[in-house]
Amino acid sequence: MKTDNDQFRDYGAHYDATEHWPLRSQLEAPSFLAVLGDLTGLSILDAGCGSGFYLRRYAQVHAGRLIGVDPSEGMLAVARAQAETAGLETTFVQAGLAEAGLLGPVDLVTAVYVLPYATAWDELAAMCRGAAAALRPGGRFVTFALNPEFAADPDYYRPYGFTLDAKLERAEGQPVVLTSHLFDPPAQVVAHRWSRQAHDDALRDAGFRSITWIAPTPTDAGIAEHGAAFWADYLNCPHALIISADRP
Repeated sequence: MKTDNDQFRDYGAHYDATEHWPLRSQLEAPSFLAVLGDLTGLSILDAGCGSGFYLRRYAQVHAGRLIGVDPSEGMLAVARAQAETAGLETTFVQAGLAEAGLLGPVDLVTAVYVLPYATAWDELAAMCRGAAAALRPGGRFVTFALNPEFAADPDYYRPYGFTLDAKLERAEGQPVVLTSHLFDPPAQVVAHRWSRQAHDDALRDAGFRSITWIAPTPTDAGIAEHGAAFWADYLNCPHALIISADRP
């Protein structure tokens, strides 16, 4: 099993393949972009930018200055190449969300599946402080977080391309093994479960207010292609939820 510090190092060259995954293209991304709203002219820092998937979508809807931050050089190499191919002017920095304050101020900070990789509450709090420090007053932090009440059955999400395995006892910071079956061989990463209260406390301690949790939903095209029954189990118990928080 890879350590938390290097578990994404070898996946960068293949990670962009997940961009066409139905769960991502027909549920995750459309839901996230809907919560973000109008991005025209906004400066955006995307922490844990991975292959640059969201940065490219921000550019497509006329966002302003774009900054991609990721601790994995393998991921950043893919993101830089994709941005160059698309002709996008994007700044990439090898760093974590906790260091994002050095790169602001920006109008919006996004972080998709970043908070679950905090191994201790102090680390979760540092990530939230980093997001707040990167924002101008009146800015917003929007993130996809692991649903604290994800399904207990490890195979529950297998129809959607992955499994989640954790002890039945729910505890703060509990390790959760996510195995993606979109890779050959399957790829594993270790995330950590944090309760809603832990997230809310970390965000409030960082100065955020108006904290809201939003469940993702599939697009009409996704329902038409795969059928409502395909999405039903996921919608009943999504593995991830969107959090939006404002910096006053």
